Amino acid sequence: MGNKFEWFILEGKQILTTFATPEQQGFATRYFKEVGTLGQRGKFDGTPKRQRMGLVGQIIFTDFLGLPRPTPQKGFDGGWDFILNGVKYDVKMRSGTVDFRPNFAINFVEQQINYPCDIYVFGYCNRETWKFFFLGYLTKKEFIAKAKLYKEGEVRPNPKGGLPLLNPNREATFQDLKCLSEIFPTVRSEVK
Repeated sequence: MGNKFEWFILEGKQILTTFATPEQQGFATRYFKEVGTLGQRGKFDGTPKRQRMGLVGQIIFTDFLGLPRPTPQKGFDGGWDFILNGVKYDVKMRSGTVDFRPNFAINFVEQQINYPCDIYVFGYCNRETWKFFFLGYLTKKEFIAKAKLYKEGEVRPNPKGGLPLLNPNREATFQDLKCLSEIFPTVRSEVK
């Protein structure tokens, strides 16, 4: 059985939500058994748990667009997740133990900014429920222009008070993102 996708408005922005299906989670598990680990950049690859969550997000999003799922391959993926009409997309997922809130940061490690990607799709996963939020997108140029660069060791706020960054990070805001229906013409954006 496929996903039930729902659009809704959060602080004036249209976002897409769904829950990961057992089949999608199983696909990610089988992928990991075959490949072993993702990232393979050598630094800041994320834990296996975070890698799996990111892969499930990518699987859900490509399923939503009707695109082929990723095929298991060893080694670095090149820094992008899929190509559509000659444009390279990277689905950037974050996670937490609650549903997404508009004050959560939209960020990733600075090292990844040099990879050959054209557009970032930003998402979030509630790890307790496997509910996924696809929040919006920015082109690489837009992200670089809007995102502030924070240095290693700087403390960024979080629900537990704040933690020092283990690596340089670029950080934008939820309000910076553009609606996914603007860039994917096949996306139906009826708000319920």
